[in-house]
Amino acid sequence: MSIYIKSIIRPEGDKCFCQVNHEENTLNCFVYGNEEQLLHQLSEEIQVEIGFDNVIAAEAILEFNDSKSSITQSVGELAHNIKGRVHSIIKDEIYDIYIQNGPEFICITSNEWKLKPNIGDGVLVKITGLCFYPSNI
Repeated sequence: MSIYIKSIIRPEGDKCFCQVNHEENTLNCFVYGNEEQLLHQLSEEIQVEIGFDNVIAAEAILEFNDSKSSITQSVGELAHNIKGRVHSIIKDEIYDIYIQNGPEFICITSNEWKLKPNIGDGVLVKITGLCFYPSNI
């Protein structure tokens, strides 16, 4: 998966709160690295891994089309929406979600979900604490 850092909003410890582009979406989120490291990468394509703090909601998407997979900013809150397809299930509560537009697999634990999707189901998962980890830092 790759992102473009548009701007650094503020440093916070070992990461910075930034505005980034992922595919066609603009997101405000954390990027691991100090301000000096990230300034050298403004507007460049950066290969990243993804992490997050918590899952706060999940729902099924009926008749999901993979071309609609995405990571988007949640409106009016510091959260992000992940739309993708369940690729595999590990130990009944760990779901591997595939985001075609990325492309990326995101592993999500579902202990607190009421939703129990099956392999192949489309899902919308709302997360907090989105952080991208550049592979070159």
